[in-house]
Amino acid sequence: MPTFRSSLACALVVASCGAKPQPESPAEPPPTTEASVPAPAAPVDVVVVQVAAHAELTQPARPLSQTLRLTASTFGEMYLLDCDNHRILRYGAGGELLGEVGGSGSGTLQFNSPVDLDADGQTVWVLDRQNRRLVRLNRVLNHIEEIPLAPPADNLDAPLWYDGVSASADGDVFLLDKRTPQAVRISAGGEILASYGGFGTGNGRLEEPTDIDAAQDGSLFVVDGRRLLVFDRSGNLQREIQHSEPLARIEAEAHNAWVTTRAGELLWYADGRLHRVTALTETLPRPVDLTVVAGRDPVLLDSGPSVWLCRASSD
Repeated sequence: MPTFRSSLACALVVASCGAKPQPESPAEPPPTTEASVPAPAAPVDVVVVQVAAHAELTQPARPLSQTLRLTASTFGEMYLLDCDNHRILRYGAGGELLGEVGGSGSGTLQFNSPVDLDADGQTVWVLDRQNRRLVRLNRVLNHIEEIPLAPPADNLDAPLWYDGVSASADGDVFLLDKRTPQAVRISAGGEILASYGGFGTGNGRLEEPTDIDAAQDGSLFVVDGRRLLVFDRSGNLQREIQHSEPLARIEAEAHNAWVTTRAGELLWYADGRLHRVTALTETLPRPVDLTVVAGRDPVLLDSGPSVWLCRASSD
């Protein structure tokens, strides 16, 4: 297996030695309410990133499928959801395979068409669609608990439409429901505590959501068609930004976020704007998914599959 030019772990140390550069843009205005969402804004400025390290992921005995999702823990470990093979794989910082669990079924550590995962501190959440449940694992992929997810009250035989999961640092768990479409915040028992969006064309309404991610403060980022929407923890729309191309995946930090487009472009959300991202030394790969390590540095997953650690650079 090819290794990092310098290991991913070392790259994280290097990345942490310098502060992330800030785009030259006006100070962020006060958050807006749903009634006063600003007009759509085209991306401005350019954020330059450097590819700090690149590693191919070790292939397991049974080859990976083409439908993959990536997340990372606060320890720098990476977790890969192999949707079509109903399993989760744990990788080290250098792309080495540390373990895997799964297999098709409904028992403990079995899955049936899992569609998304997210790491929450020392735990990993897996959205197990056909088993209608949310499964929580510890950092070494041991089973902790599962939360049943109920079908719509008006159609108990309907399939589960949840297609995304995100957990915040304060313990909130959010699910993306593409059927409605909306995002919801749920309790430990699976009850809906708050909803975000809903179908329509007004402020804060959703039409074609593809991904969600919760920030550290419990706010929720949603990518919907060509729009990025930011909600507070109670479901109130704080900001809405439009882009020229459809958006695909998002990974939030505290008040900022990394975003990919369906065309494979990487964007940086900060100061209430979407900023274009270019690479300093290499061409960025077309991402299949992305995550964040060390609280800020984006890691892109390509179809290799391999991972690319990027960091902002002032060079």
